[in-house]
Amino acid sequence: MRGLFFVLCLALFPGMSFADIKMDSLSVEVSPLAQDQYMNFNFGNQFLHSRSYLDLTLTANGPNPVHVRGVVMQGSEYEAYTNCPAILYPGQRCMTTVYFVPRYQGTHWGELNFLLRDHRIVVQLVGYGIR
Repeated sequence: MRGLFFVLCLALFPGMSFADIKMDSLSVEVSPLAQDQYMNFNFGNQFLHSRSYLDLTLTANGPNPVHVRGVVMQGSEYEAYTNCPAILYPGQRCMTTVYFVPRYQGTHWGELNFLLRDHRIVVQLVGYGIR
């Protein structure tokens, strides 16, 4: 009976999130050529005040180390956490997790920038807050 009550609560109150929802993971390889790279990711519909996330793996695949000057998140409904060091040596990887937490209804745009020594990698984000 308690199990049925719990399932009914989840069905009636989907905005109450007890766990994060993992959307996807994305692999980003740093090109040895010094040119900006652009990517897109759509979080889709997300209940207000619940949270979903995207894991991004940055990999240094060239013959030289990659200098990471910073990881910058833009967009009020997004948060980003990273373990990327200042220097990624060839073959080394680091992880950045982007959380989408809509606080009001509608379309929410964001942008994650990996600022490298001679170029940047831009991940454009979009998500929709729903009730």
